[in-house]
Amino acid sequence: QRTPTSIRALRGLIKQASQRHRRLSVDIKKILRAGENIALDREVLLIENKNLQTALNNERRRRKRGKRMGLLNPSNPSLAQFFSPTK
Repeated sequence: QRTPTSIRALRGLIKQASQRHRRLSVDIKKILRAGENIALDREVLLIENKNLQTALNNERRRRKRGKRMGLLNPSNPSLAQFFSPTK
């Protein structure tokens, strides 16, 4: 059986354990609460990481758009190239 990593899975595991053992000791309850906090922190960090990666990719795309077009032909620099938006 895999170790639960999401907060929902961890709460489900705690619920199962508390149903099997009606009376959990105070220490075990503290450990379970700490595990919930760690799982919650992990989920928040994953969401934050995803948003930061999206922002970084958007910034890369924005910077890429700012580059100049190659309007001069490198083989014949005296002639300019013209582009039509209808083509």
